[in-house]
Amino acid sequence: MRNRTRLAAVARFKSMDYISNEPENDEENQMAATACAQNVPKKRLYTIKELVAEIGATKWFWRSQIWDGQLPYVQVGRKMFIDRLDLEAFIQKNKISN
Repeated sequence: MRNRTRLAAVARFKSMDYISNEPENDEENQMAATACAQNVPKKRLYTIKELVAEIGATKWFWRSQIWDGQLPYVQVGRKMFIDRLDLEAFIQKNKISN
């Protein structure tokens, strides 16, 4: 009996006319995606573990850069965070062009 009720409910749902709120064309999809992306704030502080996952190198490389004073950091308790802007400056400073 339970299966029949479920099947009847599914059949009613499938036969219902409904209006979709999704954009109809690619231009509207692109506009919706861009507007959404603009509202999401970028992450400001990264842990050393996140730097290893995102950029690469080892956690000891990043720690040695901090300890040598090459990379500024924010300390909260015992945890070290690296500011996104300081990371960009570090990359620019160490970039080699031929």
